[in-house]
Amino acid sequence: MKNSKYIKVSVLERLPEKKDYYHTDKGQLTFLPFAGWYRGCMKVSDPYYWLQEVPDYEDEVKQMLEDNIEKAKQNIIFCTEKNMMSTVHSWEGRLMAYRECLELLTKIKES
Repeated sequence: MKNSKYIKVSVLERLPEKKDYYHTDKGQLTFLPFAGWYRGCMKVSDPYYWLQEVPDYEDEVKQMLEDNIEKAKQNIIFCTEKNMMSTVHSWEGRLMAYRECLELLTKIKES
């Protein structure tokens, strides 16, 4: 995968779907769907969790939020300059959405 991250998956929640090597709380193990978990040729007891590789869209989400925040800011500035704020009934909702996007972007950047 181009950008990916790993998420912790409990074996009680679900098991991997295909044969492969997986990082687990017991180290790197091979999972065989029909037989279970192995280290080399030795069967081992089930780990508590395994790590699943998933797409990471953080960069795309940041860019989308930044673009939308900038568009909203320009729209607010334009309407304020043209004294159009009183004619648009949904400005409270737009301002709230703008603030929520700004807060979410800040949280993503801080994490």
